[in-house]
Amino acid sequence: FYSNEAEIEMIETCLIENRLEQGSFLQIEKSSLSLLRVFFTLGALDSLNIYTQQTFVIKGRSSDLFLTLCAFELGGALGVINCQNCNNIEASYSTIKNGNGVLGGAISLKSSKFLGEGLIIANNKASQGAGIYATDSMISVKSCGFLNNIAEKEGSDVISMVLERNYSLTFLAELCFFLNVSR
Repeated sequence: FYSNEAEIEMIETCLIENRLEQGSFLQIEKSSLSLLRVFFTLGALDSLNIYTQQTFVIKGRSSDLFLTLCAFELGGALGVINCQNCNNIEASYSTIKNGNGVLGGAISLKSSKFLGEGLIIANNKASQGAGIYATDSMISVKSCGFLNNIAEKEGSDVISMVLERNYSLTFLAELCFFLNVSR
């Protein structure tokens, strides 16, 4: 699925099963995408080397993304959300499990704004930021659970934030719980 400069696209109430080799399942650029009650069971090729290349379910650039009541059950070298310069990413009452990547096992952000409520982010792995990896971004999470996310090489198992180019970084957490293992 690819959307470029569309007003708003919506995917509602469906099951998506697939195996990705490279790239992303959903790509959006200068668009708005809304997912409601979508269940993803996706896997990547096991031979894909996660430390040289990463595949994501959703890849956005200069777009808005809204996820409500969605579930991502992943396998292989696959992350869920990768967004650059996204003004508005909202995820509510959704689950992201078994993501695997380099920078962000579940979510990778650059110069983006992420709002999460009622999320479960569990069993994700990455070199850095197994739950969320963010560069020059704003993250706000409320009533979220981060469980068993593991950063292999360094730093934060849950969230890794990097400041570049004198932009700002913000992380706000309210009523969240964190139970993770570090190696």
